[in-house]
Amino acid sequence: MDLRLWKQRPELEKRLKNIERIMKQQVQIDDDDFKKSINELINGSGKMLRAAFLMLFTEFGTQKDEDDYFEKVAASVELIHLASLVHDDVIDKSDLRRGVTSLNYKFGERTSIYLGDYLFVKYFHLVLDTLPSKSDIKYNVSGIEGIIDGELRQNETKFNPKRTEEQYLAAVQGKTADLFKIAAGNGAIISKADKKIIQLSEQIGSEFGIAFQLRDDLIDFEDTEEEAGKPILNDILDGVYTLPVIYAMQTVYHDELFAILNKKDQLKRADLIQVKVIVKESGSLNKTHAKMDEYHRSIEKMINQLPNNNARKVLLKLVNKLFN
Repeated sequence: MDLRLWKQRPELEKRLKNIERIMKQQVQIDDDDFKKSINELINGSGKMLRAAFLMLFTEFGTQKDEDDYFEKVAASVELIHLASLVHDDVIDKSDLRRGVTSLNYKFGERTSIYLGDYLFVKYFHLVLDTLPSKSDIKYNVSGIEGIIDGELRQNETKFNPKRTEEQYLAAVQGKTADLFKIAAGNGAIISKADKKIIQLSEQIGSEFGIAFQLRDDLIDFEDTEEEAGKPILNDILDGVYTLPVIYAMQTVYHDELFAILNKKDQLKRADLIQVKVIVKESGSLNKTHAKMDEYHRSIEKMINQLPNNNARKVLLKLVNKLFN
């Protein structure tokens, strides 16, 4: 778990470590190799942004935490995220996940799908054990439905060089933004915040998720693999054309870029390098940055409408650190 982002808030860092412990407690699978590999993924749980989001938004309600209740709900959100990553690795045929060998590489596609399903089930167990009402459970289920819808929307436009900005944003809303929306919304709901705060929290989570995906897509073109900490340009190999590519297709480089992308799954490394050059020279990275900045300003404006407490200050620092 990389918690450097939270070093300035030790109480949150401590709670995130406890959330990680709760996640590991859910892994009761008999096979030692499976259990060890899943725990390795949990150990490498990144910044745990979704769990941190949920915990921060609990500070805008009146209900205080008892018996790690908030942390168990946060653990469920991280589990569903982890489950989706395991399935993504199967689809993308990825060998690495969070710096460790992927389940897909270790155990093959069939077993990895089942292990991802296992984590989905563990998510629902935690949701059923922690959330107090049927409406709260339906709220989470509808969010998962949105995530799957986003993945399906993305799949519909794979290897389509005519993919539009609207199609891109519709997919991102589901596959990335909806889980941040669930995290922020859950935090406000379980802490018994008022209705306006819940709605505001959901909107912040949703727009944060879109901005976060835009940031991730920019990293693909601006960082080396060492800087990014992951393979870059894999989206292009998989036929997923993100906003920098979509914008580049709207410039004078359209024909040149189209000819490369039209090779589809026959792309070579040299083709990827050329796509990266075209995207940079087309000015589409600046345009994508401008789009991310729009969301950044909107998120800041909404956060400033939340009650003025320490959590609000942390959220403002977080978005400025990630999106500046």
